[in-house]
Amino acid sequence: MIKCICIDDSDRPDVIPISHWVKKDQEYTINYVYKMLLQGGILGVALNEIDLTSLNIGYDCFKITRFAIDIKDLKAFVELAKDCKELGDLDFQTMVEEQLVLIEN
Repeated sequence: MIKCICIDDSDRPDVIPISHWVKKDQEYTINYVYKMLLQGGILGVALNEIDLTSLNIGYDCFKITRFAIDIKDLKAFVELAKDCKELGDLDFQTMVEEQLVLIEN
């Protein structure tokens, strides 16, 4: 499981209650990585601290761009993503480069 910090808590969908929404600058733990097919195939993450699936509203995860991962944890994040079957033939080099851009900004 990978620690991350929320860097974007904007644009909460109305169907997700505030109690199940991330808060900027708060630390979370990523436990699974998804490809969000309904949102163009962007990466999404499930968190230990917030279970969206329990709401039964069609949201299972948060988009990865809401979070920053410490560069020292990036290799572990890639390894976790490789274990996530739904990602299929994801280009992990591109994924790492996208995360590095987020970290630098």
